[in-house]
Amino acid sequence: MELALIEAIKKIDGLRKYIELSEKMKIFDDIEVELFDKIDKYQELKELKELHNLKEFVGSLQKLKTKKMYDYNLIIVTMYGILENYVEESIKEYLSILNNTIMEYNRLPNKITENHIIFCANLLKYIDTMSKYEHIKKSDVIKNLNSCLSDKKYTLNLDAFIHHTSNFRYESINEIYNNVGIQGILNEVKNNSKFIEYNMRELSIEKEDIADINNKTLFFKLEDLAERRNQIAHGIISDNLLSLLLMSDCLNYVDILIKSINEILDKKIVEYEFEYANKEKLNEPIKIIDNRIICLEVNYQRLKVGNKIFAYNKNNNNIKCGRIISMKIGEKDIVETPLIDEIKVGVMVDFRAKDNYEYYFVK
Repeated sequence: MELALIEAIKKIDGLRKYIELSEKMKIFDDIEVELFDKIDKYQELKELKELHNLKEFVGSLQKLKTKKMYDYNLIIVTMYGILENYVEESIKEYLSILNNTIMEYNRLPNKITENHIIFCANLLKYIDTMSKYEHIKKSDVIKNLNSCLSDKKYTLNLDAFIHHTSNFRYESINEIYNNVGIQGILNEVKNNSKFIEYNMRELSIEKEDIADINNKTLFFKLEDLAERRNQIAHGIISDNLLSLLLMSDCLNYVDILIKSINEILDKKIVEYEFEYANKEKLNEPIKIIDNRIICLEVNYQRLKVGNKIFAYNKNNNNIKCGRIISMKIGEKDIVETPLIDEIKVGVMVDFRAKDNYEYYFVK
């Protein structure tokens, strides 16, 4: 789950820079009155061309109140758009990964197969009425749908799962992820370490107190953002404009919310990959060095640098996934293990390895 997240972070960073620049421009608010005072005091400058230019400049400053409103509209709409785009693209990426991981259509989560036909029928209608879907060919939708009903390799119509008619709030986000088999994703977000740490800072509470905080508080900024975006879309001019500082805080919230959702999706994908991958169990590690190097004995198993490797804890069913970064036999670097018996090899991985895990590699 990288593409949707990378694009969202890029957009968040761009909007954050815009807010910071707008904050720096606020200096002109403070000097506006002072400039008017100086112009009135120095009457002898009236004949100077510079005075005319200065007056024009100060006159433009009077338009800053209008600029504040447009800045507010731009930032709120952009911020909401980042969240909406992430939700849609993350669902498509999630489905695409499942499509490439689970080889048989009927083994997909039930929610996906139950909704796919209905959503495809709706998608065929949306192609004619919504510009959002105009890049999609009806013939491709039908072709993909037929592939799901045959014994051949199937292709999901990813765009069929991202249609929604309301702004993304707590309930509608839960609903759209539920449509692809992920139930109550925002309930899971509440237990995500990033989201917990954010709320500990924002609410000045201890970790053990998070469970006592209701959803209305934890997701207030999400609901407020959707409402403000809705007002702007309908041309409602609000008297309750957020300051740049508060909009920056809201952007930090959106950032954490997206990253928390993405971690949950990553975890679910790893579970599916572990279940369906063509994997082989490795011998129990002899020892783990610095939580990065797995020392073990390999018996007629072809490990290669770059191989995907899973770590599975059978006590709590926790699964980790990563890649082999490098390998050594003794002091010698190798790119793959020879197919012989009883070779002791050190395998460096890109995740935190522990003794109480079983290890598997994907062949």
